[in-house]
Amino acid sequence: MAIWQLKAQIIPAAYIGERLQLDENEWEEMPWWSIHEPPENFACKFSTLLPPLKSWHEDLHQWGEQASDLIEIWYEEGKLESVSVQFDCRKLNYDFISSVINVANSIDCRLVYSRYKTVMPNAIQELLSFIKESPSQKVLLNPAEWLPKLAMEVADEQKNR
Repeated sequence: MAIWQLKAQIIPAAYIGERLQLDENEWEEMPWWSIHEPPENFACKFSTLLPPLKSWHEDLHQWGEQASDLIEIWYEEGKLESVSVQFDCRKLNYDFISSVINVANSIDCRLVYSRYKTVMPNAIQELLSFIKESPSQKVLLNPAEWLPKLAMEVADEQKNR
């Protein structure tokens, strides 16, 4: 993932409830999709948003571009493992962002910002504001300020492992 991409996991709303943030342990360990089976055609909904991308693994289905907007759906032993989306903050694609939130809402899911495990807004205008305030966007506008901050975050994460 590139520094200009904001990555979010798409997680069943039933699991998230009213929380605004998920803790690190549940983020790493929780089998989200064993709790909430998605509709049978859910992958088709995502597949219409971006062109297909040849995957490096048979269990990974991808649409979009690695360095830009991207949707990834992972399966493990035929069962859904994870659904993620990456938004390219260099050139925000409002139609794509709107479509992602509409699909997520239609399958009763929420987007969770992978960097901070923060539940993202499920209304388009609030989601756009959230993305515009993210480090992935801010580093593009002010790299001198934000690159050191992001480097410190990475160093802290490595210390805490």
